[in-house]
Amino acid sequence: TSSPPPPQYKLENYDSRFNLLNIFYEGKNINSKVTAFERPCYIPKTCLEIKPMIPKLKIFEGKKILVIGGSRGIGAAFARVSSLLGANITITYHTSKNEAKNVCKDIQKNSKLPAKSFALDVNSRKSVELIKNNYDYLCYFPSNKIFGKIGDRWDLKRFEGFYNIYCKAFEDIAQKFIKNGGNKIYYPSSVVVEQDIKGLEEYKLAKIIGEKICESLNQRFNSIIIIDRLDRVETDQTLSVLKIPSVDAVQVAYNISKKLCGS
Repeated sequence: TSSPPPPQYKLENYDSRFNLLNIFYEGKNINSKVTAFERPCYIPKTCLEIKPMIPKLKIFEGKKILVIGGSRGIGAAFARVSSLLGANITITYHTSKNEAKNVCKDIQKNSKLPAKSFALDVNSRKSVELIKNNYDYLCYFPSNKIFGKIGDRWDLKRFEGFYNIYCKAFEDIAQKFIKNGGNKIYYPSSVVVEQDIKGLEEYKLAKIIGEKICESLNQRFNSIIIIDRLDRVETDQTLSVLKIPSVDAVQVAYNISKKLCGS
């Protein structure tokens, strides 16, 4: 007996407004119609793509910058941009080891400067103690999953996850950095603290508390912690089926660079 034909798929219709696909499936025992949404794919810009987008300045020449959470998203964009502006970059990652290596390779290839990476769990005191204190600037970009909350009720576990990263861990790391002579710290907050968006209540409160911690540290230690309320930035975290206006991560990274340099 001959073998049955392999399953076949046919795209019957595609609505680009919503990335909506209508697919016909024909199999051995069943035929069906499938309706699905195409999830967009985020591809970060490389150093080669970034070079024409920023001025040819070396505003970070001779500076060492530690980028916590620099393997993906805004952190990776900032690591690339600041390296092209002359910085000696070290990035940390939690689970994205391969992404961190790729960022470092890209930096080394295009900026001709060294770039290092190491694993760091900001919620582990033992891990944090391994941070060496020979950096001029500290940029703090670790993040939990921000979107995707189910239901409208306050989620204590979700809040604790945000609080542990944006408040508790940040304060421990910032104090360590300041006490050992660090120059400036960049703390990314969010315009969400000014808005009332359903599903982001826990994230909003954690960021508000994080800002208060920054202000307290600045007063106690006469330090310089830059609090920056960012709008929605285009990263793998903010991808959605519907197209939502987002700011380019490279432009955000360059703006951060200017703020660190006081310009």
